[in-house]
Amino acid sequence: DGTRRGMGVDISLLSCQYFLAQILVSVAMGPLTSLVGGAQGVMYFASLMSFVGCLYSSLCVVYHLPPPEGEPPQSETQPLLLHI
Repeated sequence: DGTRRGMGVDISLLSCQYFLAQILVSVAMGPLTSLVGGAQGVMYFASLMSFVGCLYSSLCVVYHLPPPEGEPPQSETQPLLLHI
């Protein structure tokens, strides 16, 4: 019914995320390095963004898993954080 997502869409989404991350890092690193006074700002920023990514993937992403044997196929998994 046109609602299935293919591997091409997944790969393009990952590519967009990768390039967006590069743009954000390049924009933020100059002011952050001058604010902190050294290269340790890079590690602070990378740690913070990794933590945000972990929170996002664990709370906001909906993973559709195949139903276990014997369970009706209408059941869906819901994210831990509901849409507000």
